Amino acid sequence: MELARGFGNCEVLVAAHIDRQHIHNHLVVCAYDLESGIKLHNNKFFLGELRELSDKICQAHGLEVLEKYDPRTKSSRPGPKEYRAAMNGNSWKIQLCVAIDHCMTRCKSKDEFLREMKKLDYDVVWTPERKYITYILRSEDGTEKRVRDIKLHEEK
Repeated sequence: MELARGFGNCEVLVAAHIDRQHIHNHLVVCAYDLESGIKLHNNKFFLGELRELSDKICQAHGLEVLEKYDPRTKSSRPGPKEYRAAMNGNSWKIQLCVAIDHCMTRCKSKDEFLREMKKLDYDVVWTPERKYITYILRSEDGTEKRVRDIKLHEEK
């Protein structure tokens, strides 16, 4: 409720969830100020201010604080579509990560890694001119999906 007050004169619905090991809240915010009618501009800098407020509230109540938020840092978390696919077991990126990990543990050279990935139906573009390795999955219908290694793992 204290965090909800951080939205000023906007209406806020607070929903507490107790269906997980950790109790957590979801806040649904009406984007317009009740008095002035001015729209709330929710951007990464507003999120930073909200995080600061949340951290102060948590510290005041002796709760754990998340690591510092930097609005200039791009998130490495999957987007909503990829997250849902992963939760349903349909994520081609997660299947690719599993294939990469599988090949990395068994191969002793770059060439051996490329051959093993090819056996698993993945093409790999790994050249000194390129900053990142690109993985390509070609479908039976002729379409292809490409992803760079930087998008798959936190560490190269």
